[in-house]
Amino acid sequence: MSILKSFIKILASLLFTTFLNLAILMMGLVEFTSYSNLKPFVTELLSDSLSQQVDKNQINELHTTLKQSCTNEEFTSFDLGGTSIKIKCSAVESLQPEKILNTLVSNFFDSIYYKKYSCELLECLKQPGVENLLVLVSAHANNFLRNIQSALWVLTAVGALMMYFSIDTLKGRLRIFGTNLAFSGASFLVLNHAIKFLIPSQILSLNIDIHGVVNKLFAPITNYFIIMLISGIVLIISSYLIAPKAQTKERRK
Repeated sequence: MSILKSFIKILASLLFTTFLNLAILMMGLVEFTSYSNLKPFVTELLSDSLSQQVDKNQINELHTTLKQSCTNEEFTSFDLGGTSIKIKCSAVESLQPEKILNTLVSNFFDSIYYKKYSCELLECLKQPGVENLLVLVSAHANNFLRNIQSALWVLTAVGALMMYFSIDTLKGRLRIFGTNLAFSGASFLVLNHAIKFLIPSQILSLNIDIHGVVNKLFAPITNYFIIMLISGIVLIISSYLIAPKAQTKERRK
């Protein structure tokens, strides 16, 4: 019986810690792939890439072409990466040539982020063609991650209940929850710093600040792991201070 109980305790602890960490990491992914966070990152990346491929004369020609196509029109369109971008002519008229790339990229992002997909995220990624990878920067992917996050919280709760009922004493419960929380918080903080030393600051010839991506991804959840670490330490200390008093009162009764 004791062997079975120990096994259940280890299994419950593993489930609780694993799903809790995954749920919080998923919070970071959901936040990172939200429209407000992803748009500035993608538009800046694409704008910098395009500005290196075209010169000032080409930009001026593009601006002139768009203005001409707006004659007596409310909207004009422009093809970028196989995607037709619809632009308000009023915006083109008031736009300076040096800002045209940012406007095109901004509209391009909106078109791919809110694109409607008839397939599930994983099914879309399995389809041939590089353009199908654009689903990763869409509301479709963000909603998929939100659903996974909800499922992970449910599994975390299941693991917590299993761990709670696998231990009979208050002292044991405080200590095992505290140990798991402290371990998770400390492990994340160590991993977060280690990544910056283990990965290059940029990917080969692509102008992508990897450290910047890591910061954007982990910044929203770092405080949660710090809270986990502190809470874990408090619970461990409490197991030594509170539990003995509780046991003494029980003995007196």
